[in-house]
Amino acid sequence: MCPWRYIGKKQLDKAIERIPLIKHDIHWLPFQLAPDIPDQGIDRQLYLDSKFGSRQRAQQIYTKINLAGKEAGLDFNFDAIKKSPNTFNAHRLIHWASLQNKQHALVEILFRYFFIEGQDISQHAILEAAYHEAGINNDNIKGDLASNKDRQHIEYLLKSNAQISVQGVPYFIINNEYALPGAQTSEAWCDIFTKMSL
Repeated sequence: MCPWRYIGKKQLDKAIERIPLIKHDIHWLPFQLAPDIPDQGIDRQLYLDSKFGSRQRAQQIYTKINLAGKEAGLDFNFDAIKKSPNTFNAHRLIHWASLQNKQHALVEILFRYFFIEGQDISQHAILEAAYHEAGINNDNIKGDLASNKDRQHIEYLLKSNAQISVQGVPYFIINNEYALPGAQTSEAWCDIFTKMSL
């Protein structure tokens, strides 16, 4: 639900394209910025007004986000977003995608659905569509989403990530050794990759 995650992903992807020989294996871990959002979601504008204190402040911040998005090659469509969703089920979906090495592809689709198309990614039908678009084989995805499958596991991971002092996103952990907060530029990532290969 945080646009900086999408920006961070795009900048990382651009750096990997620039240095194609670098070995990488990307894993996405769950983190909820607003875990108290009800299952049915809340009005997007009311959420932003509450989060940033005023509509004017929210507009100022999102103007900067739009500029950062364009630098990353993204054309955000924030006006299309009518609801801020609860993302818990999306995190379950991302976890299941990891079992078939499709996490990164699925995350890109979910970002596009939400930030470009304005779709409600808390809806099971939308999540099912993303799953199928990512090319993941699971004939029982509808039943899995309707069940409590892996709910405790995702809750555990959410608590674990909070315990390692992750305060915001994006937050990158590299080789289980280095932590890097914030949406880095592709140039910064290239510098990091170069230094790590020395």
